[in-house]
Amino acid sequence: MEEQTRLRDVPAVAAGSSVAGVRTTATHGPVAVTAESRFRIASLTKVFTSTALVRTLRDKGVPLGAPVVELLPGLAPDWRADESLTIEQILGQVSGLRESVDAATVKALGDGDGALMEAARLVVRAGNERESGERWS
Repeated sequence: MEEQTRLRDVPAVAAGSSVAGVRTTATHGPVAVTAESRFRIASLTKVFTSTALVRTLRDKGVPLGAPVVELLPGLAPDWRADESLTIEQILGQVSGLRESVDAATVKALGDGDGALMEAARLVVRAGNERESGERWS
């Protein structure tokens, strides 16, 4: 019971990010989070992002073995990656995709509405470094 009381004193939002070697942190009181709220993700959030995606796909009846290009038709004209690349392979980090987007590239894209799609476009344009499913990376 004592621990629950202490947890109430924690700020509603505590966030940190590291971009191009520069770390920033912030804490704020209660904020409104809606379905439209956007958040940058990092290595520590992979498990939460994966869980949310798997649950959403399950609810929509989309199998994890579905080819990613079929789910992202807006990227199809730029797709140079393996067309059989699956959601499961991306989540398992065995996609074989070339590591083509670094911190400087992400920073240059900015925070606009199209930034995340442009980052994804850069990745699929770069294609595969090795066969999907071949090894973890």
